[in-house]
Amino acid sequence: MNGADGFSRGQASGGERLCRQHPKVAGKLLAVGPERVLQVGEGNFLRGFADWMLDRLARSGKWTGSVVITPARPRGGPRLSALTRQDGLYTVWTRGLERSAVVDRAEVVGVIGRVLDPFQDWSGYLALAESAGLEIVISNTTERGIAWDPTVDRARPETLNYPARLTCLLHRRFQFADGDPNAGLVVIPCELVEQNGALLRSLVLRYVDWWGLGEEFGRWVQTHNSFVDTLVDRIVPGPPRDAGDAAARWGYTDDFAVVAEPYRLWAISDDELAAARLPWEWRTVGDEGDRDTEFGAFFTSRVDWYRERKLRVLNGTHTFLAPLGLLLGMDSVREVVTHERWGSVVRGFMREVVLPAAGGKASLGPYADEVWDRFRNPFLDHRLSDITLNALAKFRIRLLPLWRRLAGENARAREALAWSLASQIWLYSDANRGRVEDAPEVIERVHNHLRAEERGEGLAELLADPELWGGEVGVDHEMAAAVQAHWQAIRLGRTDAVVRLLA
Repeated sequence: MNGADGFSRGQASGGERLCRQHPKVAGKLLAVGPERVLQVGEGNFLRGFADWMLDRLARSGKWTGSVVITPARPRGGPRLSALTRQDGLYTVWTRGLERSAVVDRAEVVGVIGRVLDPFQDWSGYLALAESAGLEIVISNTTERGIAWDPTVDRARPETLNYPARLTCLLHRRFQFADGDPNAGLVVIPCELVEQNGALLRSLVLRYVDWWGLGEEFGRWVQTHNSFVDTLVDRIVPGPPRDAGDAAARWGYTDDFAVVAEPYRLWAISDDELAAARLPWEWRTVGDEGDRDTEFGAFFTSRVDWYRERKLRVLNGTHTFLAPLGLLLGMDSVREVVTHERWGSVVRGFMREVVLPAAGGKASLGPYADEVWDRFRNPFLDHRLSDITLNALAKFRIRLLPLWRRLAGENARAREALAWSLASQIWLYSDANRGRVEDAPEVIERVHNHLRAEERGEGLAELLADPELWGGEVGVDHEMAAAVQAHWQAIRLGRTDAVVRLLA
């Protein structure tokens, strides 16, 4: 392939940049396999997680294929197109501790075969649906990416969210294959949403009805395509801290290199079609040994168990500590958790708030201890600003349910959750404009509420706004009162309340 959508095989990208002809990798990479996977999302996580696993799987000889990578949103296209300069190659630098041994390993991933921007080349995107070799769709569009949007317009691809684009792709495939049952795809969402596969399928079927695409197509989607639920767990904070140091180590420059921890876990709901296309192992719920598979991915009947554990202990603690660290002028997770004073506050939140509500210290304690060690990984620079993406939506999914579970049991823990919500709101305040990343309409909606706060009414409206709480009524009156009190303290620059609650 050549041009903006593909890679110029065998043409060096110039200078010492990583490419297929660079002497450090020439002759050491597998030939690009047939296009088996469509990937929706260009971010650090999928490149350091799913693509890395598929590359290892291909190297093992157990799978042959390549990935067509597409941006999740229009703004991702320009950056992703620059990957063509490296012939789709990039480095995953795995650094950290594994079974007390230091891991420091750089691997060039060569499984990405083509870049395709559906916002610029809609016909090329639909043409992909006509490929007999396409088998799998993998996505990570964040928690807000799998959602219903009635404003999308089929005639304007730039307006289509991920579920709507997927519906269009499946419809073209259904038409081209004349409804062939064997033409169905395996859809593997990696978004951290409960029952993400079932939710995505329901949204596709809703668009089928919304657009009047026909009952026969709807049955084909339902019957001959697998939408599997998943849980993903790996910290992939982004590029190396010092690109110059990395280039000196490797002998080439790499604009797409990512650093990842050794830990990896990809639990996928047991599905025969998925298992026929990806030869992962099968596992049952057990101890931490369940993650010690050859590749880190496995099929299981209990994705919910792995999801709940990770969502509350790792992600919930992330959501709590990110605004806390930013309030204190810190930049990274490690900086917060290793701080003499504030580290104990975060550890207290994990052990005294999260664990009791998520299943108990006895059953989750060992996993929590491992997560804590992962947070302290001296090789990783996990930026707090990265964690605050879609902060309110993450709080709603990760921590708000704990408030309800702790009702009448632990007043201090519930106060800590209220403080955490107040700190999430602080991220959207005028003092942080441009600092938090979220959908423009969400940011503007929160700002409007906070501007009204000057009249003494905005925060109450924000906490009751169903548009910000996934169609729900918002937080209850008790939590709203506690949040308002903590909000006022945070506005005054005081963090002493959370110390009293958790230290």
